[in-house]
Amino acid sequence: MEEKALAMRKGETRIKVKMMKEAQPIRNRQPRPNQVIEPTKSTADVKAARLEEELKEMKEQMKEMKSQVKAKAARNLDILVHRSESPFTKRVDDYPLPTKFKVPQLENFDGLRDPLDYLDSFRTVMRLQGVSDEIMCRAFPTNLRGSARVWFNKLEIGSIDTFAQLS
Repeated sequence: MEEKALAMRKGETRIKVKMMKEAQPIRNRQPRPNQVIEPTKSTADVKAARLEEELKEMKEQMKEMKSQVKAKAARNLDILVHRSESPFTKRVDDYPLPTKFKVPQLENFDGLRDPLDYLDSFRTVMRLQGVSDEIMCRAFPTNLRGSARVWFNKLEIGSIDTFAQLS
């Protein structure tokens, strides 16, 4: 019986050794795909994900707003560049400029100073050059700035036929 018990112990030992060789240590063991457990998300992780999503949405909104502003600016620029409507009559607009005519270098008028003083200065300089009423009309808006330019651009199309009407 001792022999049987000894043989059984030897068999047990062989089985234990075999099992130990096949088994991997727990530290180095990689989990099988079906054994992978998702870690639970912490509250901070959830908040961070939500903030990232909100940031992404805000970036999209900003992108859309930028494209709208660009489109509006392009339309406004196009209107300014291609504005052919003039407050002057066809007769004034079509009047030919003298070949050596140069617009006088007057101080710009922004509507904040006395308009009568500016008109008097403009009229005096233009008469010294001997230009016609039509040329005075066409040269007048070149020195307007700010609110004075806005006023001029709001004049009714084709409504000005003389410098007296303009002034």
